[in-house]
Amino acid sequence: MFANMTSVDCQVSSEESIAGPGLPYTPILAGNGAQAISRLQERLTQKSFRLSQNGVIDIGKDIVDITRQNPAGIDTLSLADMSKVKPAVDAVKALADAMQATTETSAVLQAIQASENYGRPYEPYIEIRDVQDLCDNIALKVRDPAVLSAAAELRNRAKDLIIDNENNTSSHPHSHGVSLYCGPDTQGYSKSKFADRTGWAKAMAHVWGGDTRESPLVWPDGSPRHPRKDKVD
Repeated sequence: MFANMTSVDCQVSSEESIAGPGLPYTPILAGNGAQAISRLQERLTQKSFRLSQNGVIDIGKDIVDITRQNPAGIDTLSLADMSKVKPAVDAVKALADAMQATTETSAVLQAIQASENYGRPYEPYIEIRDVQDLCDNIALKVRDPAVLSAAAELRNRAKDLIIDNENNTSSHPHSHGVSLYCGPDTQGYSKSKFADRTGWAKAMAHVWGGDTRESPLVWPDGSPRHPRKDKVD
């Protein structure tokens, strides 16, 4: 979301790390999902239809509804209001600052590891965590007032930016629409624009005690990873 926050009004995306072959479009578009596709096609073919922000939001909701009608297709899908990303990014920075100053790194790490994650069982994808669930767990496990205050603010901002969300309550019951990498630094992550703006990689290094891990040589589906083609935004 960070990379697209000034480029589009709304974004439909998944909290998961999508496998190399892509999403399973056949089951997504099958069965009851076809009804949502039909509504989407009708909206796009109506001569009176205009791509206003409200119109884009309606289309986004229909796309999310495809997953809602056919939950076997993909486990998480959300529609985000991209005008609300910047306040959320600012809140991430505030939480990162508080984490770097806290002495309760063990409690923060426990909160991270208790939060909804994705890409299991592959490294480093398993450390992608749901933002709202992370903040909820911080509230349960951390006592530092600065961290608690920053986490509460981030939770509110993350909630504000999600217009619609669908999640498989069996596999990802605590998914709320937006996720964040919360693991020890891997090659390149600390150099990303997001990490530079928010200080999040430094916060994670403090919490994890300097633990570092190598980037994987394959994607979750087992296909080869080509470092020269992998750009960190």
